Amino acid sequence: MSLTAALRGFVVLLCCFSVVKSQTDWKVKYYQTEICADKGSTVVILCSYDFPVMLNRVSTTVKKSFWFIRTEGEPVDLREDPEYKDRVTYSSSPKSCYLIISGVRESDSAVYKFMFITNHQTGRYIGEPGVRLTVRDLQVLLVSTSVQQEDSDVQLKCFIRCDPKGLEEYVWFINGEETRSRIQSETSQTFLYRSWNSSTDRISCSLRSSKTDQSPEVYAPRTPTVSLDPPTEILEGRSVTLTCSSDANPAAKFNWFKKMKSSVKILSQGPQFVFDSIQSTDSGDYYCKVQNYLGLKISDFKLEVKYAPKNISVSVNPPEILEGSSVTLTCSSDANPAANYTWFKAKNRLNAANVYHLPSININDSGIYRCKSENKHGWINSSVHIDVLYPPRSPSVHLSRTINGSGQILEGSSVTLTCSSDANPAANYTWFKENKDSPKSEEQMFTISDITAEDGGLYICVAQNKLGQQNSTVQVSVGSGSVGLAAACSIPAVLLTLIFLAVLFLKIFRRRSSGPLVIRSQDKDAQNREGSDREDPTSRHPAEDETEIQYATVTFTKRQEDPLYSNIEPVKAKRRRDAHEDKEDVVYSLVGPSRSPAD
Repeated sequence: MSLTAALRGFVVLLCCFSVVKSQTDWKVKYYQTEICADKGSTVVILCSYDFPVMLNRVSTTVKKSFWFIRTEGEPVDLREDPEYKDRVTYSSSPKSCYLIISGVRESDSAVYKFMFITNHQTGRYIGEPGVRLTVRDLQVLLVSTSVQQEDSDVQLKCFIRCDPKGLEEYVWFINGEETRSRIQSETSQTFLYRSWNSSTDRISCSLRSSKTDQSPEVYAPRTPTVSLDPPTEILEGRSVTLTCSSDANPAAKFNWFKKMKSSVKILSQGPQFVFDSIQSTDSGDYYCKVQNYLGLKISDFKLEVKYAPKNISVSVNPPEILEGSSVTLTCSSDANPAANYTWFKAKNRLNAANVYHLPSININDSGIYRCKSENKHGWINSSVHIDVLYPPRSPSVHLSRTINGSGQILEGSSVTLTCSSDANPAANYTWFKENKDSPKSEEQMFTISDITAEDGGLYICVAQNKLGQQNSTVQVSVGSGSVGLAAACSIPAVLLTLIFLAVLFLKIFRRRSSGPLVIRSQDKDAQNREGSDREDPTSRHPAEDETEIQYATVTFTKRQEDPLYSNIEPVKAKRRRDAHEDKEDVVYSLVGPSRSPAD
């Protein structure tokens, strides 16, 4: 039987080949030290062994014999190895050893050795060098490739380890159908194939003598699939693993990419790409590229990271808010899924939208406005302070002074004029005196120390901010000596003056109605006194003193309205006209000074 015939047979028998151990009379004979078998066939390995019949005058007997392949540690009987125990059979005849392995696999390729153990203390023997079994495996290997734009020419080779020189004759198959090689050779061991990226062809080869025993098929990668771990929603901050898988032979190489705006970013090599702590910025378009020498495939994948609202911002339009203007508040945030918005002022809910509009804002709308951005993963707040700007309101003025017991402004005293106005931004104040161009003060409080009659007059307060101005006036009247006039704006002083004048008027009216009687009585008494004086110049009674009548005038002037500073000059002229137009009410009063006894 030839070696080739033996290789093609279903059962392989090993020819006798003996190896004698150097130790005298201990030996194991193998029929052959190399054998090549087809995958799935049954292999028979034959041997014989011998040993001394007597050793130290003790008859030698074999206690145990077995086959093994593992050289690490103590040899293990193949019948006890889980990979072999159901597929191996041993011989049972004395000094004859054979091993039968059914359904050989590629993993069965190894060196097999026989070992026997006798009843003597040192009576164990391992047959060397053993038998090397090679389970031949038809393989399609790449010889070369020439890549074009859309396709490539691939040169393949059918290889069997038991026929390294390619002496056998081969047949090629595409998708199970026999095909001729484009490269002519005696054995057709090589095959030239044009591959397209989208190709689904499956290529194999076999020995011409055994077409049913074909090599594993080689083919380009199938369209890959991408899986997520965890498979649920991708939440920001969690660990996420992308896995790309594709059926291909030979095994494909994997690469991960992310599509950028104007480029592609290479992420990693290998079927998996891991995000240790995924962020919202990792959202985007990814793809997995799978390739072997027969072609490539690409699988697109969109990654969407879910997260609670963040980066919230509130804008106000217009930025400067004037009273009466239209104002729009806008709230925005970054969130996935998109956030819902709610506006609040204090604890009051305003609306459920990201925009809140105030068509005509007023000072009561000032305050803090809060926007709440929320989705199912969380919420966040942001607030803005609305400050409504408006020009000064009509200012109020106040006069404070040093007064005497009768409430009059005295020369030499100190007078402070205070001006106040509601305004936003806060108003600046300037004091002017009527008919004077230069300001007297640019402070809210204006103090006149050591006041004189020349300091009297009309003073104007101007309250101003960048949005406008308002004026108000105050009259300062200064009396000489112990006599003084209260300020025109002092209502209590005016009321007291009116009451005093009314009482005085009543007294004068009563005296005028009884005046003639007094005069006539006085004339008669004077004649009597003249006669008496002539009779007795030294005799006089206080009751008989003469009463002298004098006249005084009291003038009531109509109160003048406070003019605006811008109308100071016209007001002066107006007052002159008013002085002529207003009639003066003249009341005559009787002033009767008592004569001293010396008169």
